[in-house]
Amino acid sequence: SRRLLRYFNTKTFKGNNMPESVKSIMATELITIQPDAKVGEAMDLFQTHKVGCLPVVKEDRLVGLLSEENFLTVTRRLFSKMKKH
Repeated sequence: SRRLLRYFNTKTFKGNNMPESVKSIMATELITIQPDAKVGEAMDLFQTHKVGCLPVVKEDRLVGLLSEENFLTVTRRLFSKMKKH
């Protein structure tokens, strides 16, 4: 979603300027992470590269997707537990 927003932010959107395919706006040099990486490493990658999601790759195969929403969910749970104590 950030990449799409950046696209529309840098282009004048007038009817026919809509990208024709996903290929024309997708990232091709991906920042990835291994499934056994530490959470802190993932957080560093999000912040350093300003990405909204990280493909999780094991042995050159996509095994999942880690998103900012995943971190928000965990943070919500942690705050909830802290509130109870």
